[in-house]
Amino acid sequence: AAFVLQKLEGLRQDEIAAVLDTTVSSVESLLHRAKQNLRKELAGMMG
Repeated sequence: AAFVLQKLEGLRQDEIAAVLDTTVSSVESLLHRAKQNLRKELAGMMG
């Protein structure tokens, strides 16, 4: 959800934290994990 809010909705990390009722630190962690997962999925698709 955090990744979508940032990349598609254009929200800042503090805005995402408010929407998700969490801290900015948690949002940073969520975004980091989302990017790692995306890289992993794309690497699998590319062979």
